[in-house]
Amino acid sequence: QLFYWKERWRMNIVVILNYNDIENTQHFVEKIKNYKYIDKIIIVDNNSTDDSKDILSKMSSLTQNDKIEILYNENNFGYASGNNMDLKYANEKYNVKNFIISNPDIEISEESFSKIINKLNQKKYAAVSGLVLNPDNSIPRNFSWKLPKYRDILIETFITTTLLFQKLGISRFYN
Repeated sequence: QLFYWKERWRMNIVVILNYNDIENTQHFVEKIKNYKYIDKIIIVDNNSTDDSKDILSKMSSLTQNDKIEILYNENNFGYASGNNMDLKYANEKYNVKNFIISNPDIEISEESFSKIINKLNQKKYAAVSGLVLNPDNSIPRNFSWKLPKYRDILIETFITTTLLFQKLGISRFYN
């Protein structure tokens, strides 16, 4: 019974890094803030050089929502560093079940979001991602690469072997 209670209060936290992209950040957060499986949204402004910080601090739809927190990075050491700030903060403050790292310039339906969360909850996956399909709804051929061995790298340095492998249908991508 105690395990169920503790598991029940673990949170799905979306972390969003903003850098000079306040329009997309605002649009994205407004769209996802009421999604059922999102417990907390943490936005980090990664020391934007435009007026993003001022706009974020004045946006009542974000600042007055208990589900949303806004952090301000004093330095911009890049994308990974900004996300690490989000992740570290959330991990120290909340009982995190899943981290969802997202760029602000995407569109994701609540249905797609719930599918990602359901996969993460199966505990056999460490990372899950959405995938942009081709216009005919087929999966793009090059969405995941095999970890290359030295011989693979060597082979791909020569145009003749690259063309031969293409002709034989041998690919560095997973099917």
